[in-house]
Amino acid sequence: MNTSHAAGVQNQKTPLTVVLLGNPNTGKSTLFTALAGIPTRVGNYPGVTVEEKIGQFNHQGQVIQLIDLPGTYSLSPKSPDEIVAVNVLCGKMPGVPVPDCVVVVADATNLERNLYLSSQILELGLPTVVALSLCDVADEKGIAIDVPLLAARLGCPVVRVVAPQREGIGTLCDCVLAAPARLPAKPSGLNADLAAISAGHSQPAREAMARYAWIERTLDGVVRKTGAATESFDAHIDAFLTHRIWGTLIFVATMLLVFTSIFWLATPLMDLIAAGMDAVTLLAESILPAGALSSLLINGVLAGVGGVVIFIPQIAMLFF
Repeated sequence: MNTSHAAGVQNQKTPLTVVLLGNPNTGKSTLFTALAGIPTRVGNYPGVTVEEKIGQFNHQGQVIQLIDLPGTYSLSPKSPDEIVAVNVLCGKMPGVPVPDCVVVVADATNLERNLYLSSQILELGLPTVVALSLCDVADEKGIAIDVPLLAARLGCPVVRVVAPQREGIGTLCDCVLAAPARLPAKPSGLNADLAAISAGHSQPAREAMARYAWIERTLDGVVRKTGAATESFDAHIDAFLTHRIWGTLIFVATMLLVFTSIFWLATPLMDLIAAGMDAVTLLAESILPAGALSSLLINGVLAGVGGVVIFIPQIAMLFF
């Protein structure tokens, strides 16, 4: 792959405008960094406080301007972030050209939820590429995805990527270059699903039910459990500590250890503080003349402070 970051870009052709879109926490920003490196422009979109992040890179002599849109769950905007995403996709954002290609970042560990947004993008008719992110996590969980079958059913390229290891980055860039010449197929059967939903439901509910029915058909036979899930060390520790018997015993033993160690470790420090306060009291008695003021300072202030300070070692060990 002949890919370089903005510093070495030569404007040999008109730049392609490509947007990254996906649900929050799908690895979209990691993919942005793998493709374009550090953003060349960071600011706010006109009239809103939503962050604008744009990068640029070169692939096979073609300059690509990459726009990282805010994470969104659907194209039915309810927040400023989602409104910005919809406006950019529809070419209504001042200063931002209409995208030549949309890269939908879909979490491979939760395709059912992520394909909801993908179905809406495909309906727009924009050149689309689906990037399956977090594939390494899916492998660890024993989730196998038939990528060619999914691409055939979606009617657009689907690429498996592991951004931190740059796996699939070259293939994704190739698909992005080819995407503008090939419009995606509209989601088949979606309108029929929408018409079949009972009219007793509200329009948003009908749309959600129809889209999830389409997603269920699309993923039938595409996603399967291999049974080869590998649990991490943290998962093993978590299972042991939350065990009904062993977890309870460990909890009781830990509490006993904490409270007994507080007294063992704190006692020398408490004795040291007590000795120090006694020395200060004796010094005050030897210096101050007898009287009400002396009694107030020695028996009131010093005794009160000493009674509080002496417990600081125990409190500190309990909380820290």
